[in-house]
Amino acid sequence: MFKSFFVDKKRVRLERIKDLLHLNFLQFLPFFSSNLPHKIFVNSIPKAGTNLLIKTLYRLPDVHGTTLSFHSEMYGTPWQPWRPLRQRIWQCFPSERASYNLARQAKIDEGTDNLPPGFVPIGGFHKIFLPQKSLSTLLSHVRPGSFFDGHIPYSATFEHFLAKENFKSIFIVRDPRDVMLSELHYFLRESSLALHPLYKTMGFEEGMLSIIRGFRNEQTDYPVQPSMREIILEYLPWMDKSYVLLTRFEDLVGPHGGGNLNSQVETILLIANHIGVSLAPEEARKIGATLFGGTHTFRRGKIGAWKKDFSAELKKQCKQYIGDLLIQLGYEKNLDW
Repeated sequence: MFKSFFVDKKRVRLERIKDLLHLNFLQFLPFFSSNLPHKIFVNSIPKAGTNLLIKTLYRLPDVHGTTLSFHSEMYGTPWQPWRPLRQRIWQCFPSERASYNLARQAKIDEGTDNLPPGFVPIGGFHKIFLPQKSLSTLLSHVRPGSFFDGHIPYSATFEHFLAKENFKSIFIVRDPRDVMLSELHYFLRESSLALHPLYKTMGFEEGMLSIIRGFRNEQTDYPVQPSMREIILEYLPWMDKSYVLLTRFEDLVGPHGGGNLNSQVETILLIANHIGVSLAPEEARKIGATLFGGTHTFRRGKIGAWKKDFSAELKKQCKQYIGDLLIQLGYEKNLDW
């Protein structure tokens, strides 16, 4: 069965106020321009370093952000008293915050039906489906030199959208064991998330096992939680596309996160070159010095944090479920860890 996707009203109200004040019509003004030839799509598995990559792009010359973002938890339920006003405003000022309207049309997969006709999968922790036509229209509003971000698994339909609109993409990966650790803490911290109440009832070990293995609870309204293996496999095809630059959290995070300064500078230069930005090594070094921490989802940001927190059983389960993928992604050479 597919359900309409509803979320926390308080958070929606705050987002709606921000939307009404901002309107995002600056993208239509003459000074909001760029000499870059491509639109930019920032993609990742959730908790793999999306905000780190976004901070990097914001610091590059001639690159602009947008308010368009497709994530596993979309804040889309309309606050009914403001709905008519909001729709009239959007008719006057085409806004990328119209993603709220798109979210209202979304379906969330409960794992029992096939893909609905005319819908495209997005998501990460949960799979959400959006109407193809509405999504295509929304992406057409992104301007060259501007980027949007999301957690979008591979599909031929979405790849077609990117090609049609002349996008370059940057895909960031991270050690899946650190991803899962960060994911659990995120579920525990963010009360607006659909699975927050469930994870609050679990201990650390049970919570981690649920993320590794995935689960489906047919007795409740909780959405399906795919296994980490299922999630990774849905994103892997992006890595082989010529217009996609593969970057690693471990290379971009820099010394403050346990990384290497030279790797950080090199990665920033690769990102800039991929989207057509001319950048000197010293400029990349200055950008790197500003990247660590300071985002709303930041918790620890360290490489290899899983090593301290994972029990022998959690390591065993990781080897069973994603051991071969850790090798394929380059995070292990074998299962002897």
